[in-house]
Amino acid sequence: MNILGKKSKLNLIILSSSVLLLYNCKASSPVLEIESERAQIDKIDKKVVHLLSQRMNAAMKIGEIKKKNKIEVTQPARWNEVKNNLRKNAIESNINPDMIVKMYEVFYEESVKQQQDLQRK
Repeated sequence: MNILGKKSKLNLIILSSSVLLLYNCKASSPVLEIESERAQIDKIDKKVVHLLSQRMNAAMKIGEIKKKNKIEVTQPARWNEVKNNLRKNAIESNINPDMIVKMYEVFYEESVKQQQDLQRK
């Protein structure tokens, strides 16, 4: 006599597979460690984006001051100072300084572009 119908057997098999899969995930500490570290990365990324937004806002305020006082948007001496500071901070933080400068070049170019757009208004 079949107490469980075909559907019930299928549900039991699916449930058993899910429990086994869940058990395997819990038993597999590398998977949990990776997920934990990824959660940390997600939190850090959110903070980094927020800080970059604040940085861009400050750069736009500088752009407004430059426009008001007819000051050139690009300031090579300042950009060199920023790159030197970035390199120093990267070395102190044990991270590749060339990578950091390369990343900041993208931020710098966007900042210059937005300040130039502001100058044209």
